[in-house]
Amino acid sequence: MLHKNLILLLLIVCALLCISANVFANIENQPVIKLAVSNATSGPTAQLGIRLNQGANTYFDRVNREGGLAGKHIQLVLLDDGYEPYKTLINTQNFLKKKDIFAFFNYVGTPTTHAVLDKISQSHVPFLMPFSCAFFNAFFRC
Repeated sequence: MLHKNLILLLLIVCALLCISANVFANIENQPVIKLAVSNATSGPTAQLGIRLNQGANTYFDRVNREGGLAGKHIQLVLLDDGYEPYKTLINTQNFLKKKDIFAFFNYVGTPTTHAVLDKISQSHVPFLMPFSCAFFNAFFRC
């Protein structure tokens, strides 16, 4: 379990290194690090989204109990997309309108990821750990 936690933490740190100074400036003004999550918590693939969210929340609860990341607590902001790409796009647009998220996190599925990839790339908000079997070159734009 500790090994898995270390890997997750290293992935987050590596992703954070790709983020511009602009994003880091924004985080200093935020009381918490908000990770925007749009995945299925209803419908036929609900258990995948529910379990991913439970696992992430369990880990981040532990991180928060130990003082957070750079003194900031991590909060998942969850929206259900039912594994429907158009709902994922609407959820993503709503997250971007709020302008208070640090990163997109834990998106589930190739069709849903494909539906939002251009929007996320244009936003310059980090896209961390999408759960997809597809390889998208845009993930590696820093």
